[in-house]
Amino acid sequence: MNILITGVSGYLGQAVVRRLIRNNPFHRVFGIDQAPPRLLGPVRFIHGDLTSVDLGDLMVLNDVECVLNLVLGNSARSRTAVMATERILEAAGLTGVRRVVQMSGYDVYATGNPLDTAPRKESDPVWAEGVAPRHAVRRLQSEQKLWRFAEIHPRLEAVALRCCHVIGPGVTTRLDALLRSPWILGRRGYDPLVQFLHVHDAAEALIRAALTPALMGPVNVAGTDPIPMSVLAGVLQRPLVRVWPWAARGALNLLHQTGRIHFGAGEWERLVDSAPLDVSMMPKALGYTPRYTTRQTLAVWRAGYVDPPELPQGTHVPDA
Repeated sequence: MNILITGVSGYLGQAVVRRLIRNNPFHRVFGIDQAPPRLLGPVRFIHGDLTSVDLGDLMVLNDVECVLNLVLGNSARSRTAVMATERILEAAGLTGVRRVVQMSGYDVYATGNPLDTAPRKESDPVWAEGVAPRHAVRRLQSEQKLWRFAEIHPRLEAVALRCCHVIGPGVTTRLDALLRSPWILGRRGYDPLVQFLHVHDAAEALIRAALTPALMGPVNVAGTDPIPMSVLAGVLQRPLVRVWPWAARGALNLLHQTGRIHFGAGEWERLVDSAPLDVSMMPKALGYTPRYTTRQTLAVWRAGYVDPPELPQGTHVPDA
């Protein structure tokens, strides 16, 4: 199988490359991005902008059968990421691509009451158009395009991996900056559950989604055992400061605008308002359970563990 990885220079793309360096089940691997990647491994890199490069020719000439679309994982707020996703789908519909695996997120699920901590299943409702929070809009729009595309092209297998917060070596995001702050902000009145996924587990899930036959639809991917914010603070060895949401929004945005911190209120709200994911479907759909639990993911992140983990004993990666 020949595969195309979009956003190959981002932290998710680079995690996939690290996994392919150890064990590459694909015949040929192509990667495209605006910036050259640090690691190439078995990837044939194409320097280009997804919103302008001729993706159809690229897919036909290289006999691409599967696309790993990671642009929404690396830059979920970017308008160009949604445009790029649309162009990827249009090109896939005109060529021989038979599967598109799209990185999505937990935040597509509709949440109302912050006290509702029931794990979200793949069958649970997502946000309605026009009422989704700002941080969820891009992923929601891209998923809608993916499902509409799958209806029009029934021969193509469309998969969306709805991941929780991804952290690990090589991941430098605003969430990463939030977790490195000298204190952890919690909400007054309740102790929300949070869930994390190690970046190497995210890469393994993406590769398995590309290889698993007849896989379709959304799949939740997350480290097991969601933990309360108070436990998160304990694992990271940070003091937990409980604040009112209205006070936190103003203070965090002001500190971010003045350059004193590298994250804003949006990142904090995504963390404290996130609902855990039900991952009971993941082992059945992908044949894989993440190596690290949420607590372990945080612990190795805090310790600065950088070596890519080996596959657990007994796991098998199917041949392309």
